[in-house]
Amino acid sequence: KIRSKIGMHMRLVFVLHCVMKEIAFRWNNPNKKLRITEDELHHAITYLLVNLNVECSITSDDTETQRYIIGLTRALSELPYYDEPTELHCIKKLRSDKDDTVDADCGIQKAQACWIRQLQQIPQLSLQIALNIAKYYPTPKSLWDMYQSNELDIYQKRALLAHILGEIDNDDPTTNTCSSGRVMVKMSDDIYRFMTSDDPME
Repeated sequence: KIRSKIGMHMRLVFVLHCVMKEIAFRWNNPNKKLRITEDELHHAITYLLVNLNVECSITSDDTETQRYIIGLTRALSELPYYDEPTELHCIKKLRSDKDDTVDADCGIQKAQACWIRQLQQIPQLSLQIALNIAKYYPTPKSLWDMYQSNELDIYQKRALLAHILGEIDNDDPTTNTCSSGRVMVKMSDDIYRFMTSDDPME
């Protein structure tokens, strides 16, 4: 029996050492009156976990039992050094691309690389599309300034990025050459509203 403490929660862990061998032995020995089946054992294990928060681990021999206890002890000893999981742990990690890996000494290029990764957080916005936007607007401020320009009306601002989003890189065989114009206009409008809307739910 092992008592583990994870955060503020206590949990008992029962190590059922050679329990399957014991069940087989009792069924083969007529002098043993207390007999259970493997299904009954698994039902009991499920009941303990669901109703009493007691975990059971079945081991087949001394080596497996020792390995389990060592692994559990190590996991518990390392637990205080792990960060508490948050919603951000569910965010997909963006792959690094050689085209946006820049010299750490160049401030504008660092900002552009960060801007490219920020753009990729927008649904359906691929790396190639983010690179197209960054080619014309290398920082968020450059795009923001264009959205604030008095020379463009609201419709022009919403469709500002449509032609940029649809640009095709002929050297990239993975680029989709069948991108719909309406999709590009819709995505351009989404980016505009994302950067200018005061509604946090939009």
